[in-house]
Amino acid sequence: MRNKGVLILVLWIAALTPCRAQTASPNSAYAPLIEAGKSLAQNQVLITASAKDATLSEKRASLFNTAINHAFYKTRVWLDTPLDISAPLALDGSGISMFGGARQVARIFNVAIYVQFADGKTREAIDTTRDGLRLAYALERHSLLGWMTGVAIESMILNTITERLNQLSEVDCKRLFKLAEDWAKTANLLEVALERERLAGLAQLKSQPGQTAEQWKVMEAQVTKAYQQVVQQQRQPYWERSELTLPEGGDTSKEAGEALAGLLRPVFQRVSDRPVRRLAQARLLGCHVAIRQFRWESRRLPTTLGELKIGDMVLDPYTGMEFTYKVKMETFTLESVGGYARDDKGAIDKERRVPVTLMP
Repeated sequence: MRNKGVLILVLWIAALTPCRAQTASPNSAYAPLIEAGKSLAQNQVLITASAKDATLSEKRASLFNTAINHAFYKTRVWLDTPLDISAPLALDGSGISMFGGARQVARIFNVAIYVQFADGKTREAIDTTRDGLRLAYALERHSLLGWMTGVAIESMILNTITERLNQLSEVDCKRLFKLAEDWAKTANLLEVALERERLAGLAQLKSQPGQTAEQWKVMEAQVTKAYQQVVQQQRQPYWERSELTLPEGGDTSKEAGEALAGLLRPVFQRVSDRPVRRLAQARLLGCHVAIRQFRWESRRLPTTLGELKIGDMVLDPYTGMEFTYKVKMETFTLESVGGYARDDKGAIDKERRVPVTLMP
């Protein structure tokens, strides 16, 4: 079960009797995005343009493809529309295809950023980067799987723009730094996603027959405790966190809730550190851009990150200390110490860390 990953959390009650259809669904708020994703299904032009070995000509030509162009436009219009996801989340697996389509749409943004940089349109490339991050953030509000999809999209877009940092003018540096700073300040939506998952899961579990009020009460408490551990952990600095533990239990009448909490634990272990990594990436991007802006102004690299005068953006969220910054001649390295490594069973290994960097 541990190897099934985050999909378990979406399908953890798939074997249960389906609950009654809801009159409203949060997916309705994502209808334009869902339509855009469906229109790109098996689009060979986009598949070719998104490949690692795709040429600039292939990427540029893809943006003139009718389906791709229409999906790109529709998504950007949707991003400017207020998003209402107040309807309860339904854990029926319907969101899985939506997120697959959303990743296809995100690939258009990624291709466009590359082409815009290649054409010297850095201002447009930065604007497209912002829209790509907005797309990711909108998905992160939907559910845990949506949150995971959004984080993956952010990393994809970040990789593309990081490769082009040396093309930035001094003015571009200012604009991209503002974007990185805004990104770093966005709320951690993992807590929101977890709460929506918890409420949806409990609502469906409660609708199942054959359980006493006492059994339901125990199950609810155990499942809620599993979710609350992750939420409470998110509110602590990384260096003060303790490992997640399973809810207490043991009575045979209470095994269902305990087993479910145990099933969710490895999934939670996989996602609990991701917001810290996300923040580290946003701050590292800001530092890289600020260093380049400093070099435009002073014709040298800063001796320390303190010279940048950009506040918390120089702080590693894994330690609360400054990122590791080293200057060698005309080049530099910048790195976050990263989180603790995990073994095959998901347990933390405090003897090893996984550093976070943006540049190769």
